[in-house]
Amino acid sequence: MIHVRLLSANIILILQAIIVKRIHEDNYGRKKMKKLFITLLVIISLLFVSCINTEITLSGKVIDKTNGLPISNAKVSDGDYGKGNMAITDALGQFSYITYCEEHTIEITVEGYKSIKKTLTTPLIINKNEITIEIELEKE
Repeated sequence: MIHVRLLSANIILILQAIIVKRIHEDNYGRKKMKKLFITLLVIISLLFVSCINTEITLSGKVIDKTNGLPISNAKVSDGDYGKGNMAITDALGQFSYITYCEEHTIEITVEGYKSIKKTLTTPLIINKNEITIEIELEKE
């Protein structure tokens, strides 16, 4: 969430600087300023409604890196992110849970395998509310 807010704040500052520069250099008319203002509003609207606090489904499969077999009873979690969302893989190694779109790190742990952390980055403007991943674990 911090990354998205910083990005949108930087974009707003850049656009404001462009507008001020254009006003002073070119002495824009009212029509051109109105068009520029509307464009700025559309961009800001897209930034604020695109990904912030949008629920997404994180699903996937956890498999053994050496033989490709599914790993059951693996814990897949967001850790300290958000509400600590998590899931346990089923007999087919599959999991699914609700989280929020942004960059965050998930942790995968299961007895007999090395735990790993994987950072997921969702696009600023999402086109679907689901992310599917496949995770390979190595035996200890």
